[in-house]
Amino acid sequence: MLNKVSVQLSKFLLYKINGDKQEEGIYTYGFELMISTIGFFVSIIIISTLLSHFVSSLVFLVTFVPLRLFTGGYHATTYSRCFILSNLTYLLVLSLKNLLWKYVIIYYWYCLLLITCIFIVIKAPIINVAQPITIYKKNRCKKITKLVLCFETLWIFLLSYAQRELFCMAVLSICLIAVFMFISDESIFKKKEEIDYDSTCKNH
Repeated sequence: MLNKVSVQLSKFLLYKINGDKQEEGIYTYGFELMISTIGFFVSIIIISTLLSHFVSSLVFLVTFVPLRLFTGGYHATTYSRCFILSNLTYLLVLSLKNLLWKYVIIYYWYCLLLITCIFIVIKAPIINVAQPITIYKKNRCKKITKLVLCFETLWIFLLSYAQRELFCMAVLSICLIAVFMFISDESIFKKKEEIDYDSTCKNH
C-alpha cells in the first residue's frame, strides 16, 4: 500500500516538473520514507494522547529521532514491520518509565545515561551491511552523533531538576537507541563467536 501510494506520488511529481523517469525509484523511496516517518510521528502522538502521556511522547520523539538518524543500528526489513516495531518499542519505553521513575534513585539514572552515552559515542554509527556508506559519511555521522548527544544530554540533565518523570523518559529513549545499535553490532557478536569457537577447539 505504501509503495503504491509512493509510486503514484513520484509519477505525479515527475510529470509536474518534467523530470527524468529514470529517477522515479529515488522519488518513490523518498516518498516512502517521508510517509512512514509522518505515520510514525502521528501514531506515537495519538497513542500517547489516548494514554494521557502526550508530553512523554514529545520527549521521546525529540530525544530518539535526531540521534537515531545518525547512529544506525537495527532496522526492520519492511516499512510495515518498522511501523509496528517503532510503536511497540515506544510502548515498552513508556511502560518502563511509568514503572521505574518513582522508585529508582536518580543517581542510577545518571549512571545509566553516562554508560549509554559512552557506548553510543564509541560505537556510532553502526553500519547496515545492506546499506554500506563511505568512510567520509561514516565519520560525518560520528561527528553529528557526538554533537547531537552533547545537546541532548545537556537538556536532559536540566530536565532532571525540572521534571524527573520526563527525565527518565528521555534517558530510556536514549537507551533504546543503544539497544538497537547493540543488537546490530556485528563486531560484538563476531568476538563472541570467536571466543566460543576457540573454547570449543581447546576442548577437542
